[in-house]
Amino acid sequence: MLCAAGCSSPESPSSPSEPSAVEQFTPESEADSLALQVYRAHGGAAWARAPYLRFDFAVEQGQEEAVVARHLWNRTTGQYRVEWTNEGSDWVALLDLHSSEEPPVGRVFENGQEVAGDDANAPLQQAYQRYINDTYWLLAPLKLLDPGVNRSMGDAEVVADSTLGADASILHLTFGDVGLTPGDQYWIHIDPATNRVEGWAFHLQNMPEDAEPRAFDWTEETTFERDAGTIHLHTRKQSASGDMAITMPTLRLPNTVDEALFEDGTANQLQ
Repeated sequence: MLCAAGCSSPESPSSPSEPSAVEQFTPESEADSLALQVYRAHGGAAWARAPYLRFDFAVEQGQEEAVVARHLWNRTTGQYRVEWTNEGSDWVALLDLHSSEEPPVGRVFENGQEVAGDDANAPLQQAYQRYINDTYWLLAPLKLLDPGVNRSMGDAEVVADSTLGADASILHLTFGDVGLTPGDQYWIHIDPATNRVEGWAFHLQNMPEDAEPRAFDWTEETTFERDAGTIHLHTRKQSASGDMAITMPTLRLPNTVDEALFEDGTANQLQ
């Protein structure tokens, strides 16, 4: 994986017809208030009611962009499908995110054949890591209020090599005992004019302690007009060093999908 970004606990979304628990969040600090403003500015209320998410996670280096994984999420039932390729094999994992186990209960297929018993453990863990990592790169502004996230006001001088706006408000995130990498830290740079994220920097728990945080500019944004409001999601995060970018070349919020996709282990079914 590129990095184990996003260690906060997976959400258990409410039904799209029900209000999200986040909407009853009561800020207790300046950082809490800023996080709530960011959540709202990115369309949190509309996101809470979106029934499905379909996206690809890709890495761009130089002139080449490679899709790493393809994702489909039924946010009402917790059914999740992720497809990826590894060492010449096509893998499909079908997860139940509403299960209490970690990784979640699921099935995994290699080249269309179901993998059984202990042989399924490693690819199921890999699929769960892809879910955690890839959705966090896409949805971080909508996860600032998740349980286990510690919020404080940040210092721009922490990220010395950042090209992010000098006037940005900065939200510093650390984590409790949740998720896969609770030692991660993030500095979310927020445009004070819009309360939307313009970039971030992070220091991950597997990086050397004295390593500088890595900074990324969030340079491309996609909007979705929904009945409950407008959702703003960024589809390109360009590293400040210029050596690579994380992109979402496919991003959709469909109202319906073929539910058979959450049962079929045949690869390359996601369009």
